[in-house]
Amino acid sequence: MTVIEAGSEETWPDRMLKALSDCAENLAAYHAKRAKIDRAAERDVILRINRPVNPFQEVWDDVLRISQHAISRKRLLGFHATRLTDTERRDIGLNGLRVPSPELLARRLQAALSEGILSDVHLAALRSRNQVGDANRRDRMSFCFSRGLLQDEGGHEAAIQFVGR
Repeated sequence: MTVIEAGSEETWPDRMLKALSDCAENLAAYHAKRAKIDRAAERDVILRINRPVNPFQEVWDDVLRISQHAISRKRLLGFHATRLTDTERRDIGLNGLRVPSPELLARRLQAALSEGILSDVHLAALRSRNQVGDANRRDRMSFCFSRGLLQDEGGHEAAIQFVGR
């Protein structure tokens, strides 16, 4: 199955590239009009509720539909940035990436303690102060789809490459 890398146009489907190219001026006009409406809505609350019609909406919708169809049977290369122990890295290679949960965090912390990577003091701090169970984090995983976003905090070495299914 073909893998698409968002930051590498040569991996994009031809049909999608053609639609983007053929409609480039109208897509730019769509975004310019959308931005203008957004700026006006900052001052006029009614525009937030009753947005004006964007005359380029149909072009945007058509290109989006073409793009969605063009990538529907492809894999998208994504990156999940985190700090991992060697054991965790091997486990992900063997068993895949798991969605964060309080249970997974507890196992990871216990393993790090057993391996001598964490002290009892650090373990206690991490157990008492973490966000893994928060509603906006539990059972969710975040990815970025551009290598360029990984240039800080250790760059690509801090990321696990993940091919989405």
